[in-house]
Amino acid sequence: MFRSLKELSDQNEYIRKTAELLDLLISTQQRTIELTEENIQLKKSVESSRTEIESLKKAKEEFAMYDLIDVGDANSKVYQHRETEHQACPKCFEDGKIKTLQRSRFYLICKACNTHYNLVQGSVR
Repeated sequence: MFRSLKELSDQNEYIRKTAELLDLLISTQQRTIELTEENIQLKKSVESSRTEIESLKKAKEEFAMYDLIDVGDANSKVYQHRETEHQACPKCFEDGKIKTLQRSRFYLICKACNTHYNLVQGSVR
């Protein structure tokens, strides 16, 4: 009926070691969950960076299709697309936006920044 002290001591040691192992297992599982969540966030960040890089490459290719040309005298320059030959506002272009200029009788007008490029005298107002 009575267990020997050695048996009780061995059983208590076994229970203690089992509890230590369970604690270690639980902390390892928690760390695994944390690392998995961090990995998911890093993958999202990488994908977002890839998308942004692709967008920048496309923008660079689009901007490369424009040449700076004179539309009046040397003071009046705008960007012109090589294929479609529409003009883009140099002010907006330098800000990283391609805004097509609207033609009036004497001006090219940017509706985005309200800059007017004089076709006759080459002044910008």
